[in-house]
Amino acid sequence: MPVLDPVFSPVGVAQHHGYAVFDTLYGMDENFKIQPQMAQGHEVSADGLTWTIKLREGLLFHDGEPVRGRDVVASINRWSKGDAFGQTLFSIVQELSAPSDDTIVFRLKRPFPMLPNALGKPTPMLPIMPERLALTEPSKQVAEVIGSGPFRFVKNEWVSGSRVVYERFDRYKPRSEAGSFTAGRKEALVDRVEWSIIPDSATAASAIMAGEVDVWHNAQPDFIQALETSGTVRVEVGKISPTTILRFNQLQPPFNDPKIRQAVLPAINQADVMIGMRGADPSRWVTGVGFFHPMSPMANSAGMDPLKGPPDLEKARKLLAASSYDGRPIVILDPVDQAHLHGASLVIGKMLERIGFKVDMQTMDWGTLVQRRTNKGPVQQGGWNIFVTGLNEMMAFDPVANIAIRGNGEKAYVGWPTSQKLEDLRDKWIYAPDDDARKAVAREMQATAFEELPYIPLGSPGGFVAISKKVRGFPSEFPRFYNVSVS
Repeated sequence: MPVLDPVFSPVGVAQHHGYAVFDTLYGMDENFKIQPQMAQGHEVSADGLTWTIKLREGLLFHDGEPVRGRDVVASINRWSKGDAFGQTLFSIVQELSAPSDDTIVFRLKRPFPMLPNALGKPTPMLPIMPERLALTEPSKQVAEVIGSGPFRFVKNEWVSGSRVVYERFDRYKPRSEAGSFTAGRKEALVDRVEWSIIPDSATAASAIMAGEVDVWHNAQPDFIQALETSGTVRVEVGKISPTTILRFNQLQPPFNDPKIRQAVLPAINQADVMIGMRGADPSRWVTGVGFFHPMSPMANSAGMDPLKGPPDLEKARKLLAASSYDGRPIVILDPVDQAHLHGASLVIGKMLERIGFKVDMQTMDWGTLVQRRTNKGPVQQGGWNIFVTGLNEMMAFDPVANIAIRGNGEKAYVGWPTSQKLEDLRDKWIYAPDDDARKAVAREMQATAFEELPYIPLGSPGGFVAISKKVRGFPSEFPRFYNVSVS
């Protein structure tokens, strides 16, 4: 794992590492409610323009220094420069200060009721670090990994791309409330955690069945039966699994034409895609997935009719024939080293051919795809038209976390859709006064998204987690090492 700074990179492994080492100002409980974490609590002025946040007692960094208000301010400032929710918040921040060691104060230009949500969303996380490190530009990794969480990073045992080691931080003071997702009590119940990166799936499967490792996160489907019958391992399906999406390049023909994107929608069968990714057992995937994850409070049924029932290939053919599509090959980026995405890509490619597209399936490894998808040029200059990817864990939980639903053009996530209506609805959701109002906006936003199609939701494949039967408390959503014990 080359990235140890969860602000520098929002990728999953950096976030998982972050929750071992760093603590957060707020957390999210299992009911998706934001709760104080390092914060003791907060007070809001009557006009909603001043938020005073008190830190709880006993907070220490791993170097023995106390956590002070100025450390929190510097950490928030650094995080806000690269985080979409943070940028929105800071567009109306008049001043962020630390009047004392245990207090920080936000002074706002207008009320921002979602402030704790911005500071406490699970991913990308807001890690609190010492001021001297938080003054590092977010485009550079911090020089040291010093947090205030339940485990400390053991630098001299770190082997990039192979091994990460953590040890219990004995001076960590957990909250008194029961642990719940990223909120509440975070307790190191083991003295040491060794995170091994094993690229070969067969080697990883053998290691956990032999008792050489205790957990295999993202276990591959080909090995599930062997793991389940081993007698020593249990396999769990992640409660909060990624959302798989079909992403269009909207800067280049033909998918810059919304009518051509709309021609694809009636042909989509989420079950076919999920079978291509995870096999035929429906207990291992979820369909009926819209633009917000099925477990999200924002999930709704607006615009979902095209994804209900069997696909309508004839309707798709008619829509395509009536569009501006000129028969040009559609370049699909196919990551053959990612079995689940490769399976979905093959299903999509066959579907597009059946409704009248000419398909050019270009195979590559995932690393090459990640580089290739940033190319905004035409396919003749190394560009692309379509690829299948996943929105990690909680990215599809709300209009702010979901970077793929944004319509801010060339500043948007790769694919670069432009939609002023989606952008306006995003702001409307942020400033909505309560949960009911936010749910109404999310419904309107999903209806708009099904019209404009920044992407097409393809379902939610359950991520497999193989866990030794000796292990208790390991979460199936994403790896967190606190509150986990081994018998």
